Amino acid sequence: MRIGGWSRLWVVITVLYGVVVAFVAYDERPTLEQLQYNWVRDASDIMAEAISRTEKVELSGLKLREMVFAEKTDAEAITTLEEIATSPTENQRLFSSKVAKVNEKHRQIVSQLGAVRGMHVLLSLAWWLGPSLMLLALGWSAGWVFRGFRGKSV
Repeated sequence: MRIGGWSRLWVVITVLYGVVVAFVAYDERPTLEQLQYNWVRDASDIMAEAISRTEKVELSGLKLREMVFAEKTDAEAITTLEEIATSPTENQRLFSSKVAKVNEKHRQIVSQLGAVRGMHVLLSLAWWLGPSLMLLALGWSAGWVFRGFRGKSV
């Protein structure tokens, strides 16, 4: 089967666009590290809010994270958050129930990571396939209209 010049152009454009979509999809893929970072960030925000309210000082989640979890990886910080939720010290009791809710929310998010990754792949394929097929349809339609204006050779 031979394909014409316009079809070859469509194939080249589609392949180049596919490479771009693949790079962007890979760069934006959901990772466990991102989820763990978000987990610690959300818990730090909750803890900072509770401390700010009771101590009457302005404390941001980022500042608290730097003070409490600076020497820890996100996985180690999550272990600490689990300890705060299950067996808090006297000072941690004012935010331990909220930290437990954050922990439960993020455990659920982490458990769905495989499904989220699968959906990300499908969405990336749709972002590649949709515009590629629309470009093909647009090119075919333009060719059909153009052929309609040409006179028939006798």
